[in-house]
Amino acid sequence: MLNEITIFITNNLSEKLAKSLISFIGFIESNNMDVEMFIDDTFVAKLNEHIVCYIVIQKDAYRVIHIGEYSKGYEGLNIPKKLIWENVVLCSNCPDCSSAPGKNEVIMDKEFNNVCQNAKIRFQNPIEKELDCAKQIVLWRLRQL
Repeated sequence: MLNEITIFITNNLSEKLAKSLISFIGFIESNNMDVEMFIDDTFVAKLNEHIVCYIVIQKDAYRVIHIGEYSKGYEGLNIPKKLIWENVVLCSNCPDCSSAPGKNEVIMDKEFNNVCQNAKIRFQNPIEKELDCAKQIVLWRLRQL
């Protein structure tokens, strides 16, 4: 499956973004998780049957989407809260979404109104500091499972 994912990545992303995402997937696998096709352009990283994050790949762009509870227990994360806050996803009332409208939530000590329940934190084309942050969140999520 990894070879198919790598081909999909290189066919859809620039060299810089492909390198970044392939590195992220290597990180996922080195932490005993599987990466599987979810739907169309979306892959899911799982530990056993628990979803850790989603990876959406589109032409010239990719997103790492984190789910989970972020109101407490994040003290071990060594990342700037501001970086997380800049990537909180607000509900846009997507068509056919069973989770709309969003909910008010406290994420790392800051209150947000109308947070998307399907993609609470989303990194668009993460490279370097955003990718490191995404990795830290994955490790934190693993500790929660």
